[in-house]
Amino acid sequence: SLIHAYPEGYSYTYDFEGNKIDSTFHNQDVLIANDSIFYYEEPYEIIDPFEIGRFITPYGIGFDLGPNGFTYLYDVTDYQDLLMGDVDFAAHNTQELIDVKFAFIKGTPPRDLIKVEKIWGSQASHTYADLDNDVKLPSMDIDLDPNGDMFKIRTRITGHGHNGSNNCCEWGNGSGRDHELLIDGTSRFTWEIWQSTECGDNPNTGQGGTWPYAREGWCPGDKVEDYEFDITPYVTPGTTTAIDYDIQDVPVGDPDQGNGNYVMAMHLVTYGEPNFTNDAAIVDVLNPNSWEYYGKWNPTCQNPRVILKNTGSNTLTSVCIHVWVGGFDNVIADEWTGRLEFLEEEVVEIPVTDDWWYDFQGSLEFSAMVHLPNGQADEY
Repeated sequence: SLIHAYPEGYSYTYDFEGNKIDSTFHNQDVLIANDSIFYYEEPYEIIDPFEIGRFITPYGIGFDLGPNGFTYLYDVTDYQDLLMGDVDFAAHNTQELIDVKFAFIKGTPPRDLIKVEKIWGSQASHTYADLDNDVKLPSMDIDLDPNGDMFKIRTRITGHGHNGSNNCCEWGNGSGRDHELLIDGTSRFTWEIWQSTECGDNPNTGQGGTWPYAREGWCPGDKVEDYEFDITPYVTPGTTTAIDYDIQDVPVGDPDQGNGNYVMAMHLVTYGEPNFTNDAAIVDVLNPNSWEYYGKWNPTCQNPRVILKNTGSNTLTSVCIHVWVGGFDNVIADEWTGRLEFLEEEVVEIPVTDDWWYDFQGSLEFSAMVHLPNGQADEY
């Protein structure tokens, strides 16, 4: 292909730190031969796909996300081993242009990942009736890794269809159905995936149609929420454990609801023991924040709100939180007390004076830091 390069001179190649590592002299017009790129030739088969996140496309003909698009964040730490080496990565959305970036965070995690595995195979759609009758997702015997110290089941479920008297399994007439996990035959977790207010809270307000209405497990123009369950107290490493899924029965008087369906992905995640005893972290700032996903809360001159997380094995009962804008002048210190078990989170509001924001006009960076978890030195 002929590339018009001007002016005459050198073009440069840079390393990841922005340093020049090579140069090429070119005249005003140069002929550059394209490298050969080999793509899959259809038909091709995707072998053993592993879903690491799910997104629901927005509603609205001609809907415009703006020149900079809209950013969603997924925590894919549990799937890190799947993203090493040569990876075939796909996003099955043909309605918007998708730009995916991965952020690699250097350091020591609260606990090391040992492995992630599928319990019932790849992500799939199952009818409500088949789930109820145990035709799909029956009890599975899983061999637990002897090196594991902590175990979690990660679930991702969305309800679809317009069947029966309540348009099952998307709408449900104002409520969802009970989902249940049994460990070795004993019911341990029951939950709903009904999104009662989340769809209306979505900051993607330019959508059309019924996007603000509640649904079972999903909202247009938003990512699907994962529900996670710690099964560590109920299992023993190195043994075989029976894991079973159950769902609220299809109503006897309305069997057509059984024709609705659920799209499901269920994963078992195995971890090592916690890496820290007394440790805490600020994992997000709700306000002030310029991220468009928090656009309904920002801009703000109200009290800052941060998400505090216990990243140590000891129960967190107290921590000091420092907040400031710009430099370290006029730092506000707030002592939080409460009770957070390992990896539990809580939204903390930091009281500030009415004029505190005005002292920092032109300083646009807000920061928060934790100190002295449980009155002890922060281990990380």
